[in-house]
Amino acid sequence: MSIRDMLKPSRLMSKLRLGHVLAALFCSAITPLTASDVVVSFANVGSGFGDPTDPRSVPWVPSGAPGHTLTLEFAIGETGVVSLAASTDSTEPLFQSMVAQWGNASAGAVTDPSMRGQSFTLVGSCRGGTGGLTITENDGGGIGIQGENSNRIDGSNYGSDDANSTPETLRWTLRAPAGLALNFVDWSHADGEAGDVQVSDGTNKIDFANLSGTTGTSSLYGISLTNGDSLTFREIPDLRLTTGAAIAGFTFSMIAKVPTGPGSDSGGGDNPRTTLANWNPDALPVASKDAIINGHDVTIDHAVANSPAALQIVDGSLTLRDSGRLTVDSMSIGEKLESSVCLMLKGSTASLSHSGTGTFTVGSSCTVQTIPDPGGSSPLELDDGELVLEIGYEWILDGSDYTGSFTLGDRFFLANFGNLTGSTDGIRTRNFDLPADRRLELKATSTSLYYEVVAQTAAIGPNIIIINVDDMAGGQHFHFEGRDCLTPTLDKLVSSGLRFTSAFAAASVCGPSRYSLMTSRWPSRNTSEQFIARYPLGTLGRFGVSDTELEPDDQNLAAWLQQAGYRTGLVGKGHLTDDDLNQTANWPSKGLMTYPSNADPATDATTNAKMRHNHRVLCQRMRAFGFDYVSSYYKANLAELRNQSLNVHNQEWITKGALDFIEENRNERFFLYMAPTINHGPVRDDLSKTLGADKGYTSAGYLPNEDYSFMPERQSIIDEVTDAGKELISARETWLDYSIQALVNKLAALGIRDDTLILFTSDHGEKDLNSSRPGQGPLIFGKSSLYDLGMRVPLIINWPNGIDSPGHIYDELVSHVDIAPTLLALAGASSLPTRPVDGVSLLPVLNGSRTAVRDDLFAEIGYARAVRTKNRKYIAVRYTPDIDDLIDSGHLWERVEGNTATGEFTEPRPYYVDNRQLGSLAANSNPTYFDDDQLYNLDSDPDEDTNIYFQEPATASELKKRLFEYIGDIPDRPFRGFSDD
Repeated sequence: MSIRDMLKPSRLMSKLRLGHVLAALFCSAITPLTASDVVVSFANVGSGFGDPTDPRSVPWVPSGAPGHTLTLEFAIGETGVVSLAASTDSTEPLFQSMVAQWGNASAGAVTDPSMRGQSFTLVGSCRGGTGGLTITENDGGGIGIQGENSNRIDGSNYGSDDANSTPETLRWTLRAPAGLALNFVDWSHADGEAGDVQVSDGTNKIDFANLSGTTGTSSLYGISLTNGDSLTFREIPDLRLTTGAAIAGFTFSMIAKVPTGPGSDSGGGDNPRTTLANWNPDALPVASKDAIINGHDVTIDHAVANSPAALQIVDGSLTLRDSGRLTVDSMSIGEKLESSVCLMLKGSTASLSHSGTGTFTVGSSCTVQTIPDPGGSSPLELDDGELVLEIGYEWILDGSDYTGSFTLGDRFFLANFGNLTGSTDGIRTRNFDLPADRRLELKATSTSLYYEVVAQTAAIGPNIIIINVDDMAGGQHFHFEGRDCLTPTLDKLVSSGLRFTSAFAAASVCGPSRYSLMTSRWPSRNTSEQFIARYPLGTLGRFGVSDTELEPDDQNLAAWLQQAGYRTGLVGKGHLTDDDLNQTANWPSKGLMTYPSNADPATDATTNAKMRHNHRVLCQRMRAFGFDYVSSYYKANLAELRNQSLNVHNQEWITKGALDFIEENRNERFFLYMAPTINHGPVRDDLSKTLGADKGYTSAGYLPNEDYSFMPERQSIIDEVTDAGKELISARETWLDYSIQALVNKLAALGIRDDTLILFTSDHGEKDLNSSRPGQGPLIFGKSSLYDLGMRVPLIINWPNGIDSPGHIYDELVSHVDIAPTLLALAGASSLPTRPVDGVSLLPVLNGSRTAVRDDLFAEIGYARAVRTKNRKYIAVRYTPDIDDLIDSGHLWERVEGNTATGEFTEPRPYYVDNRQLGSLAANSNPTYFDDDQLYNLDSDPDEDTNIYFQEPATASELKKRLFEYIGDIPDRPFRGFSDD
């Protein structure tokens, strides 16, 4: 896939439309010269098939372990004959012998003298499966992957509950000199009757469904490779037939690409240059003007002798690699909002440089990739020039090609310059395999940007994934809780893990509950700038939906684990920062762009570009709070995107972000916080805002060509649910379950599932699902209250290597504030918090203890505070002095019905929170909502309908003392009758 295609999926076929590829600032028409086909066959002769160590009669030979590769070395002799030598790094003698049989002294021939003496290599590797590459004897021989059917490439969906689902992929990566390309003619299969295979070169995909015959040959028109590209074979993701086929061989022709001119504006005046007539046939003009790339992918792999005065990349990409060198006086890339631009500096010998002064602007639509090799990186060398980084840019140091060591003090330079304008927030790393006691730290001096290898504490705990769903009350939503629905992945996490039936949020609206989960602090302890501005110290903190932001002091779970040696990531809903951005008037001050609420990004390119820009900016802002990676990010609820088209859920988009993070950090310890937006509104019983919506709509705008093959199609999920006789609305939970299954499958395919702890919970509760069904009612609502329907949450912890007595149910009280201390204890990082920690570690429970870790728990929301034991709950409702004065005067407040203000002033008190919709729903559902003092017997009255405060004075007195202790421990937050104030 071309760089631009990776950045802009809507241009999936852009190379084919252009009709030519640019290389080394040359516009090169891909037209075959005189070249013969090279035939590669994976057939085998003789005996010796089968694994001699396997007591079964199996028709395949294993490579011995995952990770082994195949190497096809091609050499073009002086007479034009193409020879092939095949080898493997497998240590299995039988496998080695069979690979060697593929060698051919005369695999093809060429007559073009310019191609003689060259050599190139195809390296074969595999992903997925359970044991690595195999060779089958069926139908004459071919390549498979050990897994479901080890004689074939398959494994898209198999095993009980898809437990062994590992999409298998055979990948051939080309290493070739510049100017040589392979055009594939056809491919052959074996053992593949009725099978399905998808072949791709990264840009173009061809699906071969229902292969006819056990063997056969199929055309590969349009599939081509140049240096660094890969040819892949796998099952067609959407079909999920689990049949596949063995890969028996392929045929390709070789192409010598002839340069026809460099990329300057040679006075032709028809920028951008999309025709050959505008390119000088020999070299850049003597008086070169601006070089403009607009709609091309340009690669420079040798020195350009006569460089342009200025470089502009309006749309497309520029890659410098190998000996590619370009000198320019100034540079402007990615400043057109609607474009996708990439500058790639690959290896340690390429160079993009400048002498003297000048301005070099990296615009908001640009991604810069610095990809070091074992020799180091190739920085931008700007001398005394100014490097300008516009808000929204992205710069990635990518370790995919780096196989060198990580000595303390080693540096990977990104840029050297005279001065720097702009923020470094857009810079991050990915795909490095660092030792556990090393990390890369960004350094920004007055003249350089670079990453330096520094020491860190080696992570000692498991990989950690928190899945924090939205508005799902404990005991309501999933099959393992008793609901008649399809959630087999979650059911399995319960049966092989640990389930907590008395788990509670610290608050019952989004922001404060998530704050407490991520910090182990009660919401009233919040000291963020916005919170203090709204509720100065010394006053009651009537926090609401989202004003308890994370403080910028690295005192949260992600930052602690980052300090403990973990790579940290966030995908999905935040509700942890930037509450002021709920108002679009505040967007420009933080670099965001506004757009019409009724604009459709699917048809409005400018709106779509603004959305992509905003997503980048918000991800970068969130990274500052302890996250190395933020993607597929929703700052708050869907409505806060302020666009009608984007007001739909997209669990595939969130899942993709999670899978990408796991892939990038598979070789390092990681912490991933994944927060789906479901079950929060918008909610529609007909699924029009979930599975019935267009999955192209994301938090980054309209992206119609994202690859979501790791999950079933939405309609197939709906069909599965309805065919099973389940209520349609439960398809949302099944959708979520498939998302979690994709994560589990990814971990298993990478061999890290057993040492990954998965914690599943909800930010808080919401409503009684039975009361919301048609014909039931009235609605019973708990969100924004301190009743159990708003506080109780599902909680599962699953860790194959670390749970004693899997399948156990723990019935004692636990709180969200207990999660961070538990994970820090596992990571050996309990000493890192410098602020008060209100939670207790659940480590004894993971180790098999059934003893209660706490006798009670605290919760708070708005004007209310509560303490809960196993069988009693006390709630106190207190107001500020000015509100008390109004109450004493007989003042009444307006009654609200959901979203509707009635104009009737009948409420004796204000709602707990300033969100009157939520407050009214809770007040209308609970007859004792406005009582100043409330006590409930949870054994006899689990729905908390009857206030027994005056019937059990001794119990009330005891719980008030406990509440006094909780509130008294929170400084500068008076609560009438429960603090020294």
